[in-house]
Amino acid sequence: MDTKLTIGFLTVMLVIGANAFIAGTNLDTVARNRQWVTHTQEVLWTIETVLSLLKDAETGQRGFLLTGRPEYLLPYEQARQALPPKLGQLRELTADNPEQQRRLREIERLTTERLAALRTALDLRRTRGDAAARQWLLSGRGRTIMVRIRGEVEEMEKAERLLLLRREWESEVSERRARLTLLVASLVSLTLLLAVYLILARTATERRRAADALKRREEWLSATLAAIGDAVLTTDEKGNVLFLNGVAETLTGWLQHEAQGKKASEVFHIVHETTGAPVQSPVDRAIAEGVTVGLANHTVLIARDGTRRPIEDSGAPIRDIRGNLAGVVLVFRDVSERRRAEIERERQVAEVEQLNARLRRAMTETHHRVKNNLQIMSALLDLRQTSGQETVPMSELAEVSRHLQALGVIHDILTQESKTESGLRRISVKSVLERLMPLLESIPDGRPVRAEIAEVLLPSKQATSVALITNELVSNGIKHGRGTVELSLRAEGDTATLTVCDDGPGFPPDFDPETAAHTGIELLTSIVGYDLGGTISFENAGGGGAKVVVTFPVPEESGPRPDSGEPLSSSRFIA
Repeated sequence: MDTKLTIGFLTVMLVIGANAFIAGTNLDTVARNRQWVTHTQEVLWTIETVLSLLKDAETGQRGFLLTGRPEYLLPYEQARQALPPKLGQLRELTADNPEQQRRLREIERLTTERLAALRTALDLRRTRGDAAARQWLLSGRGRTIMVRIRGEVEEMEKAERLLLLRREWESEVSERRARLTLLVASLVSLTLLLAVYLILARTATERRRAADALKRREEWLSATLAAIGDAVLTTDEKGNVLFLNGVAETLTGWLQHEAQGKKASEVFHIVHETTGAPVQSPVDRAIAEGVTVGLANHTVLIARDGTRRPIEDSGAPIRDIRGNLAGVVLVFRDVSERRRAEIERERQVAEVEQLNARLRRAMTETHHRVKNNLQIMSALLDLRQTSGQETVPMSELAEVSRHLQALGVIHDILTQESKTESGLRRISVKSVLERLMPLLESIPDGRPVRAEIAEVLLPSKQATSVALITNELVSNGIKHGRGTVELSLRAEGDTATLTVCDDGPGFPPDFDPETAAHTGIELLTSIVGYDLGGTISFENAGGGGAKVVVTFPVPEESGPRPDSGEPLSSSRFIA
């Protein structure tokens, strides 16, 4: 019977393994066909994009030829820059198709001629005037090239669409084949599993009959167990006590003749040291699981008289010569002295961990501060690179330098504010701004600053952001104003409002912060939106001058807000 079971299980495993292999192969084929379908669709899209870019180039050229206005050349310039990458992408996508590669080479050649023709017309318009450019345009030379390009593009699209139809059909066929194979393999597996189940049922019945016919043998070595230095308790297969040695009698408070026949859980009463909740008896677990088990840490034995002792123990099943469960042997010992030593050691470890936690919080805060400052400096420098300029004006470099100097001053102030342990959680923005004001008033050609600052507590990252914003706004007010710069910070509920006003010329009527190419404005918009999660508005005050209002939420008092770890890249400064 065991041989039949082995053969049955091996057969089922082989069938399941073959099923998995075939299913995996079919799924790979389905996935590969779908990828080819997607590949063909991408080729078609890229072909259409190339043709669209050529049309855009023609449109931009004609607009310039008709009007002479340079802004009409934007579509032409964009198409001229985008065409080479798109043609290169199309070359990679059709690398497996020699015929398409041939057509693509012709399209690339014609595209080069067409762009050269467009450039010729533009040069004529610039150098010889509108009449010469119009005469060249009426010659039809550019139109002839475009007609040839369209013809090659149509041939490529036709070939790809035929290829798409074939690949879609192959994908559908592979999917149907995969489903059919999986169905057949599943039916075979179920049939084999049913056969194995019938063999198992028959085997279990025969073994139960053999177990009923076996005579149980109980051979207990009482003298040996009594001589063991640890406490020993044995039970039968149902968990009823059969034997206690002398040490077990002392620890449990039960004599052997009193405990014999009782449930082991009644004699061996154990609870959790801290919670007092009952702990499952190792005897029950050894019977249920059939393996050697031990007690978890912090287990206490409650003796018959109520005495509580921390203990260690292990329970192992006892089996007869046929491997059947005959009972459980439980060995346990008193560990009171060791437990007291462990408690003292845990207390000392807890004190060390508390000191380490304070040190880690200080290190984490310092790390966040330094990292955020480096990210802001990097973003200020990257911002100039995204403008597309080959050189940077000295005024822009001076402005970036001023930002970095202010950042250093703010970092020094915040470091002093957070030297205590409480400072690691929240920082007083009022204290930071009051110390920042004299530095701002000392700017060359400086002006007095009238400040009304409410007490607002923020995590260090947000406090840094508020200080940077205040530095930028007040510096601009001093630069463009004529008299006193007014600063106010108010908090209502979970919202704070920062307002800065000056009496300068104000913002122009058509001022739009989304399109204003100014480092300070981009910096303000980015910090307010991404670091504070707030809003900023630019307006003119009623009596003249500029007025900037920043509104942002104040986080709940729950410790420092986690740093996202996301660097302030230059793209975050661009509207």
